[in-house]
Amino acid sequence: MLHRTVLASGVLMVASVGAAGPEGPPPGQPGVDVVSGDPRDWPMYGHDPQGTRWNSAENRLRPNTVGALEVLWTYPTDGAIATTPSVVNDIIYAADTNGVVYALNRDGTLRWRNDSLDVPSIVSVRITGSLLVTNRTVIFGDVAGQIHGLDVATGERRWTTRPGAGPLFPDGHPLQAIFSAGTMVRNHVAFGVSSWEWVAPLLIPGYPGFTFRGSIVLIDPSDGSIVWQTFLVPETEVQPDGSFGPSGATVWGSPVYDRASDTIFVGTSNNYGPPATHTSDALIAIDAGTGAFKWVRQMTPDDTWNMSHFPPGDGTPPDSDFGDSPQLYRVNGRLAVAAGQKNGVFHVVDAATGQSLDTPTEFLTGGLLGGFHMDSACAAGVNFAPGNHGWLNVFEPPPGGGAVVAISSIGTQQLWRVDTPAPILAGVAVAGDVVYAQSMDGFLYAINAGSGAVLRHLYTGGDASGPSVSRGRVYLGTGAVIFPLFTFQQPGPGAIIALGIPGED
Repeated sequence: MLHRTVLASGVLMVASVGAAGPEGPPPGQPGVDVVSGDPRDWPMYGHDPQGTRWNSAENRLRPNTVGALEVLWTYPTDGAIATTPSVVNDIIYAADTNGVVYALNRDGTLRWRNDSLDVPSIVSVRITGSLLVTNRTVIFGDVAGQIHGLDVATGERRWTTRPGAGPLFPDGHPLQAIFSAGTMVRNHVAFGVSSWEWVAPLLIPGYPGFTFRGSIVLIDPSDGSIVWQTFLVPETEVQPDGSFGPSGATVWGSPVYDRASDTIFVGTSNNYGPPATHTSDALIAIDAGTGAFKWVRQMTPDDTWNMSHFPPGDGTPPDSDFGDSPQLYRVNGRLAVAAGQKNGVFHVVDAATGQSLDTPTEFLTGGLLGGFHMDSACAAGVNFAPGNHGWLNVFEPPPGGGAVVAISSIGTQQLWRVDTPAPILAGVAVAGDVVYAQSMDGFLYAINAGSGAVLRHLYTGGDASGPSVSRGRVYLGTGAVIFPLFTFQQPGPGAIIALGIPGED
């Protein structure tokens, strides 16, 4: 693999050539990869490059009809489903925790499956990120830090690439992982790169020190080659006390993209250990053309958390990552970036400067599984944010459990809140003035977006798979993911399910 290293605006960038696997683009498919612009489709995790998770064109499932929602079909999968299914032209795409990728027809019959991917994993899951579907390629990352491209028509692998992790690890860090989904950036795809290193002190006795640095990578979906890679902390060095650093500031969520300003926005995790950097627990704007920082807005400084600090207590770092991917929308004509943090604070900042539109407000109690942990949605300037109460008391009676909070456009006012007895560790979706949220107790909530009234409370068996909505159907995955992941057990089988109104096509 050939690397070209440059220093631009203080950002270390590594461009890689020849990173793709042996298969090139299949013959007979000229042109470039583009993503569906039809709002009825759901071609990527956030629905669109702005990360809204909002199908603005849904006209079948609405507050006056969603009460009749039922499971229409179930397609069994080898592993549990942690991803939000993607939907383009009534074809449903999802991957399971065993590393198998599926494409299904609207009636639930199999179109193709790929069970041939090599995904080495130190834990019991292999794919947790949703699939991005273009006109030519199905693109996704895995927990070994690889990115794959499959032929959209057949499911055959076109290429596989693994981003480097800097001079110490030019072919990728041993604990590298990609948990999030890719986002379309013009005709390229952006991914956030993370790792398992935060848990290394528990997995590897005597672990010598933290060396992983988070990054954003832009790839060419035609062959998987890397256009640029921007690291979010400086190069790791040996510190005066013999430890390594800096480290962390990884990206758990999916990037979002604004075409007008050609800017990518991401939220970052904490540092894994000292020294702390100004890029951890931050919202960051990156020039999509060069990978250079436009601005960095840190929300919680000096957060150097890792699993050696478990359980949390007095004096331990706060563990205040951004797990929620940002979303973009306009407030009084000004583009805003919004995202919830694991300390329970919701942030809305100016997309041009990173400055808060108003004083950030705390809506939930933060912690390991608390605060705003997974992806919120935005529809017509209102944010719909899933979260949990507290760090591990989310499994206890109220005030434990989870919540969906409707938050005003500037992030300061709670419009309504629906509490759930179990935590929510999946992104929510909005369509047809209905908010959909999957709770870990297996129940799907359909909530009136305007009033917060629960319109349907239906058992699906879902766990960590968030819903997508397309053409009168709600799609999600089932199977236990979270408990097996934290207990290092193999997740059981799962399913892809479709919900709709019986008797309607």
